[in-house]
Amino acid sequence: MSVEDAAADERPDEGSWRDVVESISTGVLVWDLRGRIRMANPEAGRLLGCEPLDLVGQDVRDFVPETFHTDTTEAHLALAVTRETFGVAEELVVSRPDGTSLHVDVRLSLLHGDDEPLVVASATDARTRVATEQARLDAGRRTILDSVPISILTTDADGVVVSANAAAGTLLGVEADELIDLDLADLHDPDELAAAGLDVPQARPEGDDAPTFAVLRTLADLEPGARREWSYVRPDGTRVPVAEFITPMGGGDAPTGYLFAAYDNSQRVEASAEAERLARHDQLTGLPTRAFLVSVVDDILLRRPSAPLALLVLDVDHFKTVNDTLGHHVGDAVLRSVSERIREGAGPGAVTARIGGDAFATVVDVLDEPDAMSRARVIQERVAMTDIESDDLDLVGVSIGVALAGRDGADATELLKRADTAMYQAKVAGRNTIKVFVPSMDADREKLQLASGLRRAINESEVTVSYQPLVDLRTGNVAAFEALARWTSPRFGVVSPGRFIPLAEDHGLISDLGEKVLRTACAEVAELCRRLDRPVGLSVNVSPQQFRDRDLPGLVRQIAEQTGFDPTMLELEITENILVSDPMEVVDVMRAVRSLGVKIVIDDFGTGFSSLGYLTRLPIDKIKIDRSFVTKMDDNERDASIVESIILLAHTLGMAVVAEGIETPGQEQHLRGLGCDQGQGFLYSAAVPIAAASVLV
Repeated sequence: MSVEDAAADERPDEGSWRDVVESISTGVLVWDLRGRIRMANPEAGRLLGCEPLDLVGQDVRDFVPETFHTDTTEAHLALAVTRETFGVAEELVVSRPDGTSLHVDVRLSLLHGDDEPLVVASATDARTRVATEQARLDAGRRTILDSVPISILTTDADGVVVSANAAAGTLLGVEADELIDLDLADLHDPDELAAAGLDVPQARPEGDDAPTFAVLRTLADLEPGARREWSYVRPDGTRVPVAEFITPMGGGDAPTGYLFAAYDNSQRVEASAEAERLARHDQLTGLPTRAFLVSVVDDILLRRPSAPLALLVLDVDHFKTVNDTLGHHVGDAVLRSVSERIREGAGPGAVTARIGGDAFATVVDVLDEPDAMSRARVIQERVAMTDIESDDLDLVGVSIGVALAGRDGADATELLKRADTAMYQAKVAGRNTIKVFVPSMDADREKLQLASGLRRAINESEVTVSYQPLVDLRTGNVAAFEALARWTSPRFGVVSPGRFIPLAEDHGLISDLGEKVLRTACAEVAELCRRLDRPVGLSVNVSPQQFRDRDLPGLVRQIAEQTGFDPTMLELEITENILVSDPMEVVDVMRAVRSLGVKIVIDDFGTGFSSLGYLTRLPIDKIKIDRSFVTKMDDNERDASIVESIILLAHTLGMAVVAEGIETPGQEQHLRGLGCDQGQGFLYSAAVPIAAASVLV
């Protein structure tokens, strides 16, 4: 019979139920409404650590610790037993007289005695159940932790490992149980911990020269769960890069332990290292990049400012021709071979890098300038031995520029600039030569850079065309436009024509520039004529070099046909100086051009080789009076007389006249009175893009 069965009879015989209680194997306590224990069986005495008779008369609440005096337990102990609490098991901690405590499972029932209701409590030792449940819970947690592919270590507050999952053992190369009781700080790279300790001063315990677990604890407290990359040191001494997350455990201000979650970061570290290597090394040749060379040279000069170094910049001669004619596969083979030859020639200890498409640099230890020249010649000889399987490849050469540390520059950037300048001079001197930097090269270098920029500008449409109107002085209408080249460079900014046109002439670019302007102007003005549905004249300057080219008439014909511009509306302007050398050759070109309907104009008349003879003999249609006469004609009678004479002479010979540089209405009126045909100058408009020019017509 159970206690519940005995309590079912509301008025049982006391002796009978006492016999029942004594025989029950669970602990039984019976107390009255005041909480006084009326009876306890032997098992209850064993659970509470007392003889059963010693329990009788005591207050049942004395056996419950104050920390467990909740509203619920107080209600039970005050006998506020309801039908809802009948037979409901609750876990309770009881205090024994010897100071120990015990977890028990308690069930309460209500019993009506002779005098008053009584509470019957049956209790069983909960330790076995709790241990079983805890074991089951721990097993479940262990299964979960061991199935997680991330290393999980937990420590106590002092950093001693108390648990480790299977992944932690795998990561550290041991069985997980072998990690228990280890100091977690010993599993970290001590140098990395020391570095972290320097960054976090509060992580260094007072008087402790080497930060240990204090570093990890402080980092966890400052940034719980933050990701950090460093290394674990395995028990066998090997290292593994990890990404680690540290989280404090336990509530309150003082954590009871820490959780360390980590995973193997080797692949990311290796990928990052490979990416850095690729960033610092050229993939084609395997040589370091410019950035690496700069860092090496700067480091050497920082440690030894007077180090006897020479920096050589080398550029493969005619490499563009190799690429264009033999193909990029041959070009790549040349670069690989040249890089090997440069390294061989530079010798042990030298650092060689690829710093551009076909440009290399090497830094070598030298005694002086002659020694540097000797090393450069050795490299040149080695490069000449480049062996590529191609019947069409001639001897490979390099132009070399040399700069000496200290004398020519105090850091890598300055030395590279100086050596590069010297290398350009070597190319100008005929290629496959060596030049040592001297200060006077800087000015020449600027011109070379500008010329190189102009060559690119012509090809990449940085050069544009602006248009200045030529006005009919009789009607005031725009009769034509003069096309003027303009260059705005991303690197050099706005470059004036007075600067880049002589540069184009000196560096063999004037023909390309002239063709670019002629083609662009014909195309843009042809489109303007189509929109206006009427012809508009166009005047284009032609250099002496262009005009001596017997292919000029064919080029003009081709451009006119391709753009749809009427050649009878085109004027080509030349200067008087073109007639000084071989005038008969020039005359042949003039006649061929005029046969297309194109007019020939003498520009800046009066400032060059002015001769009445050539005016009468040459096929010239128009002359332009130089602005130097026009701007002074109102104040200078001599200039006014010259202008008047030029107009009279030109009209006598059947030529039209344009006056340049008209800036005031007075000048315009004076020229109109002299019978000048057209005027040009700021009085009407500066040179403007085609969109703005179309508004002027």
